[in-house]
Amino acid sequence: MQASTCIHLTNICYLLIIFILMPRQILDEQVLEAAVDVMATHGYAGATTKQIAQAAGINEVTLFRRFGSKAKLLRAAMRKEFERFGGDDGVVFTGEVAADLEHIVRSYQGLLHRRGRLIPVILAELPRQPELREIIEMPLGLISSVAQLIAQYQKRGILVDDSPFGAAAALLAPLLMPALLGSSGLMSSAFRPVEPFEHVRAYLRGREIRE
Repeated sequence: MQASTCIHLTNICYLLIIFILMPRQILDEQVLEAAVDVMATHGYAGATTKQIAQAAGINEVTLFRRFGSKAKLLRAAMRKEFERFGGDDGVVFTGEVAADLEHIVRSYQGLLHRRGRLIPVILAELPRQPELREIIEMPLGLISSVAQLIAQYQKRGILVDDSPFGAAAALLAPLLMPALLGSSGLMSSAFRPVEPFEHVRAYLRGREIRE
């Protein structure tokens, strides 16, 4: 078989894979976004799979086949965000501590912008909905990935030796309140949005070791 024929067949297979997988991926994104919108509006207990299916523009049977339940839908939506943060979109070590932390802050703000309105819903309903416990534990993995990056800078003598987990929490915690107030429409002049550059510079004062 000629090389050109092999290349042609490879391209055809590649296109077939795209046409098969892309519609499913788009459908999944569509359903997950609809689930977030409906649950943020009606609460976890108040949201129904019928409402989510209608918002996604699909029938309820299709939703059940793909995800099975509200809990699985919510887990999938949140897991996707935290996996994105743990990859190149969030935690990346480059050797430039200020740039890396600023990248983390911007990525975390993006996550809060997309999913922050679910946090009050989950916290309020957690005592009555034990299946939400797994979801509320997901941020621990996020903080852990940031802590690992901070630990690398500590080992290189760039940041002061401190609890990496505590240092990661100190970086991310101030971003949470403005995001929650903004998503609820309660933002006031007392809580202006955090500017990543300023936040990181303030964070590094007393933590960065300068020669």
